[in-house]
Amino acid sequence: MQRFEGGRWADFAATVPVSGETFSTYVQSAQTGVNRFRVVDNTSGEASNQVRIRVG
Repeated sequence: MQRFEGGRWADFAATVPVSGETFSTYVQSAQTGVNRFRVVDNTSGEASNQVRIRVG
């Protein structure tokens, strides 16, 4: 999993299982405001669409 930080995608400490092109996970972030996350396949390097989550 990655979070968009400082203008680039950075690894975020979460592992997400994918089944049939679907995934679900929980994240905890102390970074307030809008957080952008995506999941990246470690084998192919392919990335999911991003999701935006507002914290605080």
